[in-house]
Amino acid sequence: MSIEVATPEAGRHVMVDLETLGTEPFTPILSIGACRFNMESEMLPFADPENDLFYQAVTLESCLEAGLRPSASTVLWWMQQGKDAQQVFSDPNAVALPQALDAFTDWLDSRPDEMWGNSARFDFGLLSSAYRACGKVVPWDFRRERCYHTMKALPTAGAVRIEREGVHHNALDDAVSQARHLRRIMLHLEKKTPEMAYTIYDREQIVREAFDAAKRYATLDEACPYPFASPAAAEFRAAFSAAQAGIEAQRLAQM
Repeated sequence: MSIEVATPEAGRHVMVDLETLGTEPFTPILSIGACRFNMESEMLPFADPENDLFYQAVTLESCLEAGLRPSASTVLWWMQQGKDAQQVFSDPNAVALPQALDAFTDWLDSRPDEMWGNSARFDFGLLSSAYRACGKVVPWDFRRERCYHTMKALPTAGAVRIEREGVHHNALDDAVSQARHLRRIMLHLEKKTPEMAYTIYDREQIVREAFDAAKRYATLDEACPYPFASPAAAEFRAAFSAAQAGIEAQRLAQM
């Protein structure tokens, strides 16, 4: 059985976040959080929370019954988290893993959204292994997987700080915070990229012009036995160095 993949709607994205008891595939999933968004809107608030937001806590017992196994180090890590985050262990609305996966599949509705995770290997790796453990079909196409973790590591993206909302390590709150952060990173990069490309072009153009001009000066200043040491060449080198310093200052100002 396979799921038909259509062309994605313009600007449609889904950020997925999991809270788990490990970092490797076939690890128990405590909760699934996701939000649907686009890069053009502020998402304040979400226009249609029922369709744009998803959250489901999962019972640990059902994960163990499906053959998923926890990591001792992650269990110890959870013991050090805040009480609000730990409420996932006693959520009265938690359901069995197969039901949680069915609910997520229904929420996605086979829509061809771009799927984001932090990182894609973690969220989608663990989630797809849970689908396999329960004998279910993964409801997204792997070619739609995108990595928010990578976007955060791009040059100049570090200047855009995440603004967390709600409870850190609540799957839905983290998904929403990450989606808004990703959107701000994308807008930041869109603004920076033309300027960075222009700076690179300027630098390459200056090098070419310097080389051509140095040859011209060397040809014209025949009286100097060492053309590149001529007064004309020295004057040009000074101007070239000043231009380079100006471009470097511009680059640093953009960071």
